[in-house]
Amino acid sequence: MDISELEKSAQYEVIGKLQEKVRKLEEENKSLQLMLESSVPLVQNNIQDLSLGISNERLVCETQITRLKNKAVMSELTLEESRKFQIYVDILEKLKKENDDGVKADISEEQLLQLVKNE
Repeated sequence: MDISELEKSAQYEVIGKLQEKVRKLEEENKSLQLMLESSVPLVQNNIQDLSLGISNERLVCETQITRLKNKAVMSELTLEESRKFQIYVDILEKLKKENDDGVKADISEEQLLQLVKNE
């Protein structure tokens, strides 16, 4: 055996190992795609169920407050996160006040943005 034959043999061996690795990664990718496809509809259904009877503004505020609360349990909130929390609470209080007054809580996006800018 001369050197060129040894090089060819080594190259074929490397190619074979790489092909096997590609095959395994493709199988793993297919498996993960199936898992994702089977779990995504469940998440979408849950979100639709949550929005029944609740305004989008209230849903967003309550969802974000819950996320911030969960983060606060694990670690301290940053200043930006604390400000966001306060903004969401203020919006919820305004929504609640308008609902308690018998007035429909119909806040436009501009008014919500104004609330954020005032903070």
